[in-house]
Amino acid sequence: MDLVTSLIEILSEDQVSINETIRGQHSQDESYHAPHLPDVVVSREILMK
Repeated sequence: MDLVTSLIEILSEDQVSINETIRGQHSQDESYHAPHLPDVVVSREILMK
């Protein structure tokens, strides 16, 4: 079982995203570090409806 499947079983499908746009929004901040696309984004609230 992969990480995303495990997270969806623990949380809900609406709280776990592998959507590239959402991952891109979480890949950078205002620091000097280069952006890095996360494998998955997990939220305590529903990400998309």
